[in-house]
Amino acid sequence: MIKTRRFEYTVRIPSTLNMTEIALDRWNSKESSSTTPALIHGERTFTYKELSSYVNRVGNAMKRLGVTPGQRVLIKQGNHYMYIVLNLAVIKIGAVSVPISTLFREREVEHVLRDAQPSLVIAPPDQLEQLITAAKRLETPLLFIL
Repeated sequence: MIKTRRFEYTVRIPSTLNMTEIALDRWNSKESSSTTPALIHGERTFTYKELSSYVNRVGNAMKRLGVTPGQRVLIKQGNHYMYIVLNLAVIKIGAVSVPISTLFREREVEHVLRDAQPSLVIAPPDQLEQLITAAKRLETPLLFIL
């Protein structure tokens, strides 16, 4: 209950708040969702409807791989639209995104792997060797997807 000089009102705070549901699902429910641009990357433009569909497919794939709410997903992705899609998908399924820079050296990657203990690592093929080497040194079993 919040009281001010003139009013008294109750604030309802939801038990969970999912940014992806607010940002995508609400926009996707509007008539203009199939024409309104949500994400533009170079020549590629995603409407809210397309982006929402893509995020849902990626999120469902992560669930099938065993990612559950609260688990960490490490994302090592450069400046690409997939970075946005992956982050939104992780958030949508209730997992925790652990983004790392593509400029990290092996020592820095090892530190993040040790600290975050991700259940899933997502990286493009040119970034995998460094991640695999660090994971082997830590004797950490990881599930990688490209």
